[in-house]
Amino acid sequence: MCEYYFSGFLFTEITTPFINMRWFLHNLRLDDSTLYKINGLFVILFWVLVRIVFSAFLGYHALYVEISFLDNVMIIFCPLILLTALTFNVMWFRLIMKAAFGAFFSPSNKKD
Repeated sequence: MCEYYFSGFLFTEITTPFINMRWFLHNLRLDDSTLYKINGLFVILFWVLVRIVFSAFLGYHALYVEISFLDNVMIIFCPLILLTALTFNVMWFRLIMKAAFGAFFSPSNKKD
């Protein structure tokens, strides 16, 4: 049963290629490109759907639906681990949104 949940939480790494692409585009000085902005939209979309919504659902399912497979120690630590991971994901999402607003709504810094 645990494999199901571990696989689900590993699925959240689907956002990593988009984060890495953002880093490459930034280092290539393509911050003003359409590809950079489209990639940013995919980061936001996948981050919300996978890292926040899906992770919260998976944590809820593990703790309230399938709690019978957890032993006494894990009943204490699982909520703590899940809450910590969700807190970090929400914190990182806040930083992603701050960067997105900067990329989409700040005046362009292009030189003539």
